[in-house]
Parts: sequence; structure tokens; C-alpha cells
Amino acid sequence: MSEDRRRRVQRLKKLIIFTLIVFLILPLVLCGFLFYKVFSLEKQLDRMEQLLQTKIETQKVEMAKAYTLPAEEPEEEEEEKPAEPDVGRKVYLTFDDGPSANTNAILDVLAQYNVKATFFVTATNADAYGDCYKRIVEEGHSIGIHSYSHIYQEIYSSLENYQADFNRLQEFLKEKTGQDVKICRFPGGSSNTVSRVPMNEIIDWVTEEGFVYYDWNVSGGDADNSYVSAQKIYESTIQGVSEHTNVHVLLHDSGNKTSTVEALPLIIEEILNMEDTALLPITEVSTPIQHSVITKEY
Repeated sequence: MSEDRRRRVQRLKKLIIFTLIVFLILPLVLCGFLFYKVFSLEKQLDRMEQLLQTKIETQKVEMAKAYTLPAEEPEEEEEEKPAEPDVGRKVYLTFDDGPSANTNAILDVLAQYNVKATFFVTATNADAYGDCYKRIVEEGHSIGIHSYSHIYQEIYSSLENYQADFNRLQEFLKEKTGQDVKICRFPGGSSNTVSRVPMNEIIDWVTEEGFVYYDWNVSGGDADNSYVSAQKIYESTIQGVSEHTNVHVLLHDSGNKTSTVEALPLIIEEILNMEDTALLPITEVSTPIQHSVITKEY
């Protein structure tokens, strides 16, 4: 074989080897390149998916904020009012017109028998007996509005005058006792014939203000200025108590009613000895006696 031919054969071998190498390596390179591209594309898709998910979640939160109704404030639970005992007869001893020189004596008798009562007060003797308001409340008795001045001709001359007198006493009692008083008794009762203002107008106003008014269906007979004996007050009271099951007894806490104080132990002892009977203070759950409206007979 000539030298020239041998060289051509060697070049051809090299060419074939190089071609084989290229054909072997090129697919590997292409595969590597394609794998890299696919891997990069997957990472880009993952990032896009994460960005899209984040955007969706953000939009959901924004939409929720936009369309969510403001949360309703929880309703305040009404304070449960203490129930009265389930007895056949309930007796409420009430004292009008105090405080007076007899108030502490009345409170002493009530404390002796551990009995609670109700005081419909004025402010006529506030300078002399101002400490009595607080004692009434601190010892567990009920206190109610009667009249600041207790001057019938003034308070019943107009609705405005009645309102001014009422509000003045309400503020006064709040200052003296710290309580928001919600019970009242009209001077002379809701059936009085003294008022120049129709009582239904006064009653409507008092009711709109959130008060309950209480009259009476038993009287001890001590309302007159003339002297009434302790025995007479006792007999009148007990006779009335025996005729009703919801008994609101009218007594008076005035400086000249010493016989009322004397009758009080007799009255309490007699009532405590009655079967299925309780002596109670008036509260907002007590069934009222109201002269000016038609109520069933108790």
C-alpha cells in the first residue's frame, strides 16, 4: 500500500471515529440541555403557581374583609331579679313621709325581728335625719320616691312642678344612698283628689321614666293628724291583712306617730305567726296595688 493511500485511510478512520464520538456525545449534551430547560421551566412554573396562590389567598382575605358584617356585640345579660318566696300571703309593710324622729326606732324594731320593709321618703327633714336614708338601704329595706317637698298644692299644681319635685328627690336619693330608685308612691296615692293635673298624665310620665308606682290596700289608720292608739293601728292592720293575699300596708313615719312605733312589734308578731305568710320589702318583682287602674281583688 502506498504511503499516500495509507494516509487517506488513517484520515478516514479519524473522521469516522470523530463522527462516532460526535454522534455519541451530542445526544448526551442535548439530553443534558433539555433536562436543564425542563428543570428550569418546572421551577418557574412552581414560582408562578406560588405567586398565583398567594394572590388568590390575598384576594380572599380582602373580599372577606369587604363583605364580612361587623361582629354583633354580645347582648348584656339582664341581671336576674331575685324571686320572692312562694307563699300564700305576702305582706309589705310600707312607711310614708319619713325620715323623722321615729325612723331609727322603726328600723330598730324591724332589725329586732329581722323583717324588711319599704320606706317612701321625702326630703323635708333631710337636714336633721339625713343619715337615715343610708341606714334604710344598708339594712336591706327598700326605699322609694314619695315627694321632695310633700307640699301638695305645689307639686300637684302642674305636671312640670310634679316632674321637678320627683326628679329632685330622685337625684337626692342617688346622692344619699348610691341607688337608682325605681319605685314610687304618689302623695295621697294615685286616686287622690287633690291634684290639679289629671293623675293619668302623671302616671303616664312616671311609667315612661321606668318607675313602678305602689298604692295600698290596707291602712293602719295613722294618717290623720289626730292621735290614734297603738291598739287601734294594730287592729286595723291585722284586720286588713286577713282579707288579702297581696297585702300592701300603709303606715306613716312621722315625728308625731309614736303610736305607730308602739304598734309595730304587735303587728309583726301577729303576721309572723300567720301560716303560709311572709313579710317582704317591695321590689321590682312585687305585684303592685294601684288604685287608678282596674286590678283583680287579692
